[in-house]
Amino acid sequence: MPTSGPAAWQLGRDSLGVYATHHTLPIRARRVPGRLQRIGLSPDELTAARAIAPDPPFTASEMMPVLDVRLNAFWVADRPLSEAVASAVLGVGSPESSLPALVSRSDAMDACAALGARLPTEAEWEAVCRAGSPALFTWGDDLPPLEILQQWLAWDLGDDHTLTNGWGFGGLFFGEWCADRFRVSHDPDAPLVEGSHVVKGGGAQFWPWQDNEWVWCMSAMRMPSRDLFDDGRAAIRPVFVDQDGRPAPVSPLRTEREHPGQERADDQ
Repeated sequence: MPTSGPAAWQLGRDSLGVYATHHTLPIRARRVPGRLQRIGLSPDELTAARAIAPDPPFTASEMMPVLDVRLNAFWVADRPLSEAVASAVLGVGSPESSLPALVSRSDAMDACAALGARLPTEAEWEAVCRAGSPALFTWGDDLPPLEILQQWLAWDLGDDHTLTNGWGFGGLFFGEWCADRFRVSHDPDAPLVEGSHVVKGGGAQFWPWQDNEWVWCMSAMRMPSRDLFDDGRAAIRPVFVDQDGRPAPVSPLRTEREHPGQERADDQ
């Protein structure tokens, strides 16, 4: 069986819509229709965050201004790649493990290339995390009870008790590589942080939380990859082209673009 291209996938449907299961690897992808996606920290989200903690530990300006970004339709893995997948395509990790594969950016790019995929843009990642919601978190504006948080933050991607959002996406909080280089704000002309790319999510890295680590579960939260732990690793959620309603390989040229598959709404 092929590892990339439409023939590598079997389509199915559940209560959340159409999905595609890889024939040989434990990967399931879901289709996100083309849409106008709002990204960044809105005034309502900032108010919700300050209702949890009056002085939350984040730099709000890094998540502003709020932007509307027009996205093309795309397919994306409903969970980050597991160590089992990384073992198959990179030769690293346990072939039996359903833990998320945390890898360097170079390995993340190699894994995507082997699958005919690319990394998500920041706007695509926020679309996946928000699942159409303007709330502070994928689950709403408030912190749920600890037992519910545990189900959102669980590390075993094969655990049927882990929670997914309204579009069927889970495992959102290990810290994930995005395609974009990191700018100090969402202003397209903001300075770049040298050598850094956007990393999204991350709340599971600090579980059980000791203080205000919930900020790393905010849909708008972002960090430069230079601030990763010393090993410089993050998770991979591969994105595929939508071709006639099926996942298809990404053009090598498109994988090198800073913002593949998207444009700001004011660029029309």
